[in-house]
Amino acid sequence: MTIPDYELVVDIFENAHSYKRRCAAAAILRNFDKATWNNISSTYNPLSQTFLQTFRRNLNWTLICKYQKLSEDCMERFKKHLCWWNVSRYQRHLSPDFIKRHKHHLEWTELVQSQELEEDMIREMKDVVDWVAVSYRQKLSTAFMDEFNREICWEVVSCTQRSICQDPDFAERYASRLNWFSICKNNSLPMDFIKRFIRRFNPYTLYYYQGYVVLESPYAEVKPDPAPTSCAICLADAAEHPVRLRVCGHSSFCKACIDIWLNTHSTCPLCRENCFE
Repeated sequence: MTIPDYELVVDIFENAHSYKRRCAAAAILRNFDKATWNNISSTYNPLSQTFLQTFRRNLNWTLICKYQKLSEDCMERFKKHLCWWNVSRYQRHLSPDFIKRHKHHLEWTELVQSQELEEDMIREMKDVVDWVAVSYRQKLSTAFMDEFNREICWEVVSCTQRSICQDPDFAERYASRLNWFSICKNNSLPMDFIKRFIRRFNPYTLYYYQGYVVLESPYAEVKPDPAPTSCAICLADAAEHPVRLRVCGHSSFCKACIDIWLNTHSTCPLCRENCFE
């Protein structure tokens, strides 16, 4: 039987106005082979609960859970037939109550990647969840990350958790674990946050991703007793507002020149010593 044939019979069953007509369609459907039932399960969407109930033993429930959009009432009714792995992965927007009722049936590795979960639920299932997936997919508060700082993946939360940028005190506590390049690249940072952690960022990264130019460089200072000296960057005979680098002490630079240099480099122009350590 061709694909249009089974679609026609399913349509007749679903839309029949008489019991006799529906029974006739059902008799034909029960003679379909397994391959046809796989096609019905995966391509005919949506199937009514009446259809699911009538042909529950013929349908491929693995495909039903993957391709059909099932209501929670429907899943409650047919829970003995469900493929819970596919429910966890493909049935989006499950309610917290449904998740709580079936927490021991659901596949949590898939669930945390496809559903937005309450923190209390993650806390309750902390021993079975995939914490890399939690760090990547779930929206976490800084209080929750504080509580589970040993479980979460800090490389991942630096990319995904924007709440870090809204809580400078939290960022201060875990500054050594965070990836500051990822924070700069993946967030729109408040100016106060940038200024507080200016030494954590590479100036070039700040300029490229945030459009922030480090004019008052924390790595260079104005010379207290400037003497006429040429600039090693622009080669001017007399450096304008000469400054010196705090790390190595070299001072043959205009203030504007060294600010621009440090926005694209991390070392002294003369000795190549790292200015950001």
